[in-house]
Order: sequence, then C-alpha cells, then structure tokens
Amino acid sequence: MQELWETAIKDYQNAVALDKNDRDAAFNLEFVKNNVEQIKRFREAARRAKDAADEATRRREYHQALEIMENLLQQNPVAKQFQDYAKKLKDIDAITNPSQP
Repeated sequence: MQELWETAIKDYQNAVALDKNDRDAAFNLEFVKNNVEQIKRFREAARRAKDAADEATRRREYHQALEIMENLLQQNPVAKQFQDYAKKLKDIDAITNPSQP
C-alpha cells in the first residue's frame, strides 16, 4: 500500500509542476503525503510493540507479550503481519497458564 501511495506522490508532484494553479492536484498531493506519513507511524508503532512483546517473551512473560500483540492487532491496521506471532503467543500462554476448573 505504501508503495502505491508513494507512486501517487510522484504523479501528483508532476501534476502540480505542470500546473501550479491546479488546486485539486495540490490537495491530493498533501492528502497522499499525509497518508504515507501515517503508514510510517503505524509501522514504527508496530515495530515498537513487537520489540516489547519479544522482550516480554525473553523474560517468559508470555501473557504480557500476548496482551501487547493483541492490543497492537486491534489498534494498528498494518499489524496483520503479526497475526501468526500473536496466535503462537496465545498457544504458549494457554500452555503456561492453563485455565483453572
């Protein structure tokens, strides 16, 4: 998705360069730039959350790692790549913290 938006930035930059009075192209350029920045912020937040979950896993705090990843998946649209990781953490957490009857 980010690559598509970055291609659109180039296209809108070219459109603005051709016609500096084209307000639609200028608006679209800013809109696309803002979306690319938002994607970058989401990716950085996902990386930080994954790092925190990895650290919790190293400390064998699997439930905490699972909470971090579940929170990430609920709040961050670019975090889908971590769904398998969260599933594995859930399985490990179920083994290390079995439900009490």
